[in-house]
Amino acid sequence: MLSLRPSAPSSICLLSTLRCNASCKNCCNGCSPDRGAHMTYEQMKTYIDRSMEAYGQTITQIGLTGGECMLYPADVEKIIEYGATLRLNVSILSNCFWATSYAKAYQTLGRLKQLGLTSMCFSTGEDHQKWVPLRYVRNASVAAARLGLKVQVRVETYRYRAPTQARLERDTVFMRLVKDKRIDLCYITWMDFNNKTESCHHRKYRYPIYEEDIPCRSMLRDIIITPYGDVMACTGLSAFRNPYMRLGNINKDSVQEVFERGFQDMLKIWLRTKGPANILRYVHDNSNLWIRNTSGHHCDLCRAIFADTKIMDFLRESAVKWAYDATSRYY
Repeated sequence: MLSLRPSAPSSICLLSTLRCNASCKNCCNGCSPDRGAHMTYEQMKTYIDRSMEAYGQTITQIGLTGGECMLYPADVEKIIEYGATLRLNVSILSNCFWATSYAKAYQTLGRLKQLGLTSMCFSTGEDHQKWVPLRYVRNASVAAARLGLKVQVRVETYRYRAPTQARLERDTVFMRLVKDKRIDLCYITWMDFNNKTESCHHRKYRYPIYEEDIPCRSMLRDIIITPYGDVMACTGLSAFRNPYMRLGNINKDSVQEVFERGFQDMLKIWLRTKGPANILRYVHDNSNLWIRNTSGHHCDLCRAIFADTKIMDFLRESAVKWAYDATSRYY
């Protein structure tokens, strides 16, 4: 069996709640107002303490995401303040439902900055528009930039120029801050998840894999903890729905034991070093298996691997042939 030296994580990502004010059709985590699971402040503090005890020399950041973590503002404020006492950078991912006016956004973010918040990431897109008006995202992002916070705005797109994208680009104040590099505007190609709709039946094909070999940049990089205490291997769009991405539970085993368990899985190392397209290309070239049609999205390619029992069986049976080459770029 191959033995790899684990790489220490650089941040703690707390998926602090599955509850969200929105119920987007294609939410990657299936969040909605009906999902009640969330971490209390005490739980978040405990998870941070245990992570710092194991990897305090390398961890520099705490990230809060969800769901919508700002549905629990008191807990968010306390954990930001606690993170600051540990001299860690603290970031939040939010859909901005709370930024109903520029004044309110500025006041809310100003208080969070005083407590120790260092960066904000705001998400928006076509699905979001039914639940959170784009002007709320504009209010929050402009306020955050003017407060001196590090700001990223993620616009979810589906392989076409979205109306949301066009509206933001017509906003002269917003785009001036983008031009001045005070707002990082990112366009994220999204995937279909079809929450609360009929299941989708993807056809399989026998065709070459043309997608570029891009290593998974989030695989085994951070300590990612769900409201249930599960530790995830990555933060990819399809990870939460993939049982293979669960490394263990922080309430049952030590942080270090659970996190470093992932480095014993050569398939995860292959994803980290060469990416899912490289794996599917190997499957195509070395078997007669058909592969599910994907959107071409990096995480959709990963989903095609783990959702197909025949592909997984083939990779297990042929592991001795691919393991050394797949892990050769690890160090």
